[in-house]
Amino acid sequence: MKFTVEQSALADGVSWVSRSLSSRPIMTALLGIVISTEGNTIHLTGSDLETTSKSHFNADVKDAGEVLVPGRLLAEISRSLPNKPVTFTL
Repeated sequence: MKFTVEQSALADGVSWVSRSLSSRPIMTALLGIVISTEGNTIHLTGSDLETTSKSHFNADVKDAGEVLVPGRLLAEISRSLPNKPVTFTL
């Protein structure tokens, strides 16, 4: 999976989705955000099994895929990145 996205779009999307992550999950997967691609769109999904949040934004997708990443860590990293395009290779 490889894509390039604007930092502000990523930070906004991750911030929204991370609000629904569980603080005390019954499964480790509930600490994560699913990043998936569809064409040139990135979809983010997070859930605590009661509430699910989704976000999507445009990106330059080179290689499609889907991955689960630690949600809180992704939120911290996306906020601290400089305001310019960010390339992910996962």
